[in-house]
Amino acid sequence: MPLMTSIYTGLDALSHAIEAIWNVNHNPVSDTLALKAAEISVTCLPRLRTDLENPAIRSYLSLASLMAGLAFSNTKTGLAHSISYPITANFGLPHGLACSLPLIPLLGFNGTRDFQRIQMLARAFHTEETLDAMVEKIESLFAQLQTPRRLRDFGLRPEDMETIIKEAVTPGRAENNIVPVNEDELERIVRSLY
Repeated sequence: MPLMTSIYTGLDALSHAIEAIWNVNHNPVSDTLALKAAEISVTCLPRLRTDLENPAIRSYLSLASLMAGLAFSNTKTGLAHSISYPITANFGLPHGLACSLPLIPLLGFNGTRDFQRIQMLARAFHTEETLDAMVEKIESLFAQLQTPRRLRDFGLRPEDMETIIKEAVTPGRAENNIVPVNEDELERIVRSLY
């Protein structure tokens, strides 16, 4: 796969892993798979920029994708994927990118209410067990991948947020988030992506 397709599919796998962690359906098996997938993803994804042809990196990222897939097959995806669907359907952003963009605001939203699940993820990311450190880690990942993380960077306009907000709740996905989200909170999360 070319570079950007590799990055976007890797971000999708990372989203699968993270969403399995902060999912109401989580269990010890899905946690184990998701945490390992997240650890491999954040370690190997940045290396694509400098070593795209390395078969070992590709192999590890394939393993991370498989493990994340097994994890979310137990839990289903969650709110980040739910928010991503109207972004991809209406504005053409690649799926893996669209579902990874909400990870930072959801980290803050979920972490202030269920910090234990964030601590688990922080250990997999090899970072301090604080929200700030986790946000920094994901921001750093986007920077290393040289991938913008704001919807305005992809040509969306402020008024486009209304469409996303209106369609961001996908039944069978949005309610899987570890913390229930109301309409006002959902709107804040979506608007923060701009």
